[in-house]
Amino acid sequence: MNKLVEIFCDVDDFCRVFIPQWEKQLIADGNIKRKRSCRMTMSEIMTVLIAFHTSNHRDFKNYYKGYIAKFYRSHFPNLLSYTRFLEVMPKAIVPLSSYFSILKGEIVDAKLTTGNVHDTKGVDLITTVRSNMKAKAMSLWDRAMLSRRFIIETINDQLKNISQIEHSRHRSPNGFMLNLLAGLVAYCLKENKPTLNINDVEMNVMVSA
Repeated sequence: MNKLVEIFCDVDDFCRVFIPQWEKQLIADGNIKRKRSCRMTMSEIMTVLIAFHTSNHRDFKNYYKGYIAKFYRSHFPNLLSYTRFLEVMPKAIVPLSSYFSILKGEIVDAKLTTGNVHDTKGVDLITTVRSNMKAKAMSLWDRAMLSRRFIIETINDQLKNISQIEHSRHRSPNGFMLNLLAGLVAYCLKENKPTLNINDVEMNVMVSA
């Protein structure tokens, strides 16, 4: 429960600054429509979404109805019904994206590609030089990343299996984006994450080399 409170406090501090500025921009652009009032605040909605990805639950419906609604209703006095919560969830996509962009974590960026574009397009693949391959010069940065391949694979594994960003049963694009963003945010907030252990001096040397 302490983790839930910690997530809410951090998210709420962000929303107090971001939401008014975002709504002001929507009004200026003429994109804001009639807003149906919602009992739950955006901070509470984002907290529930992020906390799901820090739990051991794999089914959001059971998590919401059997865990949050049952054990923590007192902490969410204006908790919505499950059906209504699904209706308002898409409103959290933009705030979640902005919140993810300001988090200080191991993930500095994320990119999506369309289904007809190979995921490795524009990505440099790094491999060791085998006996049947021509010798090839390798930068210090590439050598460092190659030596830490097991750490990178561990991070990918935790993103998929702990933060649950990999999901093949999305029913809408909004559901896909919410699952991905909340999972990335949950990983950034996770304690004791795998790290590359590269300090600023080493980073500058490798990048400039």
